[in-house]
Amino acid sequence: MKVKNKIISWLLCALVVMAMLPISAFAEDSLRFNGIKEISKYGNIKFNATVAGVLAKFDYGDILTVSFGEKSVDVPLCRNYSDVDAGCPGFFVRVDGEDEALLAISSGNFAETYGFAKKIVNLDRTFYWSYFEGFDENTVFTFSLKEKAGYLSEFTLRNISYTDARSDYPNLTDAQFANFRNITCGKIAKGVLYRSATPVQPIHNRNTYADSCCAAAGVTHFVNLAENEATLQSYEGYNNTYYSRMNHIAVAANVDFTCAETKAAFCEAFRYMAQNSGIYDVHCREGKDRSGIFAAVLECLMGADCEEICNDYMITYYNYYGITKADASYSVILNGSFVKTMNKLFDADIKTANLKKEAVEYLREIGLKPSEIVSLQVNLSENNVESVLYRVLAFVLQTVEALVNLFR
Repeated sequence: MKVKNKIISWLLCALVVMAMLPISAFAEDSLRFNGIKEISKYGNIKFNATVAGVLAKFDYGDILTVSFGEKSVDVPLCRNYSDVDAGCPGFFVRVDGEDEALLAISSGNFAETYGFAKKIVNLDRTFYWSYFEGFDENTVFTFSLKEKAGYLSEFTLRNISYTDARSDYPNLTDAQFANFRNITCGKIAKGVLYRSATPVQPIHNRNTYADSCCAAAGVTHFVNLAENEATLQSYEGYNNTYYSRMNHIAVAANVDFTCAETKAAFCEAFRYMAQNSGIYDVHCREGKDRSGIFAAVLECLMGADCEEICNDYMITYYNYYGITKADASYSVILNGSFVKTMNKLFDADIKTANLKKEAVEYLREIGLKPSEIVSLQVNLSENNVESVLYRVLAFVLQTVEALVNLFR
């Protein structure tokens, strides 16, 4: 009887241990997570897993079916968000400081899109996630193989990476390594608008180069699309940077460009630029996605055409990955990421649309007043006849808006 009880106890213990494991290997072609690690601020669902653990089951380029509750989604197994088109889901497994395994939508919000949890943003911009009925942090996610190497050719074409070592980029200037450049698309005045990788966050080793470039350019206003003020102050050595001595706004925009949170953040940043003339540097973390879309809206507002805004966006891919127009991946990334995102942002085909008109409509949609839009144009323009006309128009619009508010 004692032996029987011991066997039963051992079996129960084994079942408890197996249930507690984040990844189980009950089937050769499936992977099971008994709960999630967290939901990121962007809506990415993170799991407790190692890259080696996932790749022991599947290979990059496999198409998987992920099931949770009564839902199921087909996703390719990839490394970077740029491995899929903007707005498309993927299971991303990579090392970013530490091993990561997460479900995400490139420039989107997986948790909300697939009805897992809703992001609740407080007035002070703190947030929390509210799970939809039937889901919580202990929800089981099961990944099974749908098609072996079904996405491999696309993954191979898009599979790019960069390093954080300056010595790995001997052919780039310090400015290029920092993804720093002056934007002069359309009628933007020379020496007024710059974009860069973060001049403060040290994660990718480009911050000191970006900060020095901004100092040399005489930047007076930083537009930070990646962080809030508290995060900025937390970086070691922040108070010793050129950045810390200049004016700045930190709006912590999301990467889902059509969500209310990002629209509000972008509106605040554009309004800041309209209200403060000077020399601007726009940045996020890499100076790629949020900075790229934000800059493109300004470029469109100032009369740039589609070719100009596309060329400026893809300079970043040369600075980080060495990609040029001669590479097959150039058009895939350009059309799958930037063009697709801008088409959705403007609800129009940017290759045929009146981009200045679309930019004005977008800025009005997210909350800017006509006078603020004109003030933006004033602050980005050369000191010429057109600039004078913009200033007169801004004054007239501000007067009209004040009168409307007075008699409302």
